[in-house]
Amino acid sequence: PLTPHGSGQGADSLAGLPPDIALIALQDSDLPDLACVRKLKALRRKLPVVVISGQCNEESVARACMAGADGFMIKPVTAEELARAGNAAAQERPALCPEAEKAVMNFLRRVGASLSSRGLTRREQEIVCCLAEHLSDKEIAQRLRIAPNTVHVHLGRLLRKSGAHCRQQLVF
Repeated sequence: PLTPHGSGQGADSLAGLPPDIALIALQDSDLPDLACVRKLKALRRKLPVVVISGQCNEESVARACMAGADGFMIKPVTAEELARAGNAAAQERPALCPEAEKAVMNFLRRVGASLSSRGLTRREQEIVCCLAEHLSDKEIAQRLRIAPNTVHVHLGRLLRKSGAHCRQQLVF
């Protein structure tokens, strides 16, 4: 069960305790940045973070997840939905409302089709997926068990094939 933090009776006794979960309600204008999610995850990697927004589209849900969010809910959110999402995130399961689940699936299908249609090799597709996770060249090399220079060679080919000018353009 989740421990409540915030105002109310007994809140003083909770002062100084780390939260069990972070619920972040974003304005639609905040969605492109999501710096708060990245900062929270940098400070506490295991902290479950659920983003609550009034906007649900493929890009907004994907960006929130890639920033480190463990869940995505659409306003208005009922107390029951919030509790279900919070418990799922705390158990390291995705905490997505049905609209966000659909958006994630559509995004993944679109990215998969895009990667295949670009004529990318299997290895190049793996590297693009690593880039989507914001992994460094060294982390990509470790994950794929290749040399860092090999990662650089693949990135160069990817940039040429796609016409992209930077790593971020390869993902979106």
